[in-house]
Amino acid sequence: MNNIPYHHTAKEIKDEINKLTDDASNQVIEETAHRLEGLNYAPPITTPMEKFLRINKGGIMAEIERILNMSAEEACTIVLTQPSKCEDIKVQTISILFYYYKELLLLRAGDGKTWDDIDEMYLYD
Repeated sequence: MNNIPYHHTAKEIKDEINKLTDDASNQVIEETAHRLEGLNYAPPITTPMEKFLRINKGGIMAEIERILNMSAEEACTIVLTQPSKCEDIKVQTISILFYYYKELLLLRAGDGKTWDDIDEMYLYD
């Protein structure tokens, strides 16, 4: 993956999310979602794509809580290769979700470089 930073605790991730600006209008959120859906944008996250593309700060915090409240058995179904590390999988899953949420905020803000990266990955390949 694109050098996704690993955070050691969900609290660190929540603290980082609280620092983010998430002020896109509903129109911008929908336009961004439709464009990404048209590209078959599919980051490796467990959140349903339709929900993720329209998620806001409150929604991402709720999704983190959902992941944190998973049983070890549920967490192990995310990645079956290392069942002994089921609790670590929760934080890794949240780290990946957080990375792509930040990317989504950049896309909503119209960040040209981020859109170029997405277009290169999904449109031109």
